[in-house]
Amino acid sequence: MKFALAEIYANMIRFLVHAQGWFDQSRLMRGLHSITKPKELQYDDLLADIRSSTANFRNLAVTAAQAEQRAMHLLLLEVKQMMITNQQINSSAQINTNMALTDLQFSQILTSLSNLPLEDPNKVFTTALYLRNRGRRNSPAICEPFWLDPKFRAWAHPQISSLIMIKGSYRSRQNVKNFLTNAISCVREANVPVIWALKPMDSISGGISMVELLKYLTHQALRRGPPPTERSLALNCARFQTACNEKEWFNNLAVSLADLGQVYIAVDVDVLSQSLSGEGNVLSLSGGFLKLSEELGRRSQKIVVKVVLVSCRPQLSNHVTDENRGRVISVGKTKTKGPRATSRQIGSLSVRSQIKRGILQS
Repeated sequence: MKFALAEIYANMIRFLVHAQGWFDQSRLMRGLHSITKPKELQYDDLLADIRSSTANFRNLAVTAAQAEQRAMHLLLLEVKQMMITNQQINSSAQINTNMALTDLQFSQILTSLSNLPLEDPNKVFTTALYLRNRGRRNSPAICEPFWLDPKFRAWAHPQISSLIMIKGSYRSRQNVKNFLTNAISCVREANVPVIWALKPMDSISGGISMVELLKYLTHQALRRGPPPTERSLALNCARFQTACNEKEWFNNLAVSLADLGQVYIAVDVDVLSQSLSGEGNVLSLSGGFLKLSEELGRRSQKIVVKVVLVSCRPQLSNHVTDENRGRVISVGKTKTKGPRATSRQIGSLSVRSQIKRGILQS
């Protein structure tokens, strides 16, 4: 490029030198040379050289521009490849590789909670439904509609967390169990989360401990809740594995219920060991659930926990305190069944109607 440009300048200088020589001549010599040395002979070769060198320079400039564009194209391709490589590296770094670990942790938690003496809750509930339906045909007696008690209405309707205890007797035990079965069935039909602990027909001698009951409820809550996040499992996995007492398992149950919103908890307290049938049974359990509801309520006002505890053991009557008396409904004595139409009239004001109204208001 420099040589071509120098050639153009040299041809232009040669042209100017010839023009300067012609300008320095006299008029007579100019007239003579216009005949003997016309301008075509003196300048056309110089103009041709200038045009040739200019065309050569232009071609070189175009070629250099193309070469530079080619080099830039190769550089852009290299930059593009580097960007693709970096994007792949960043994408691989951002992939949630802990998802499999999270699923494994969640499975380990569920497995550790499933090794309990109680049967599968759905199986126990199906058995309870069968016994309820069979009892409707064969049972000669029914109890008073205790679900019409104002305490039960107050428990079912308000959009706040609440707890109620149903105190039955040996003669009314089947009616109390049917009540609990009806309540669970009604809540399930409304697609509202519900967890339960029913006493199976072939229950284990001696019952279970309070910790085992809380594990049983926690297992159901985890299965009914949304899929856990990695962060929540990272914080709670160790807590589930190291918990050993009632307080810690109440906390674990609260963690499991935190994402369910409104939830019902139905517990037949008679599944517990009879050695815990006093204050360590119903009252300790009710106090734990009340604290659980308060803790969840402080976290979010959208969380509503409604707990119903039933028991037909006589020890409950001996340990009801003044504080809990407003939450206890005593089931009266049974009476002989009336006509079938009368039974249907009582059913129209059943526990299902009361709970459905409470769910709709929520």
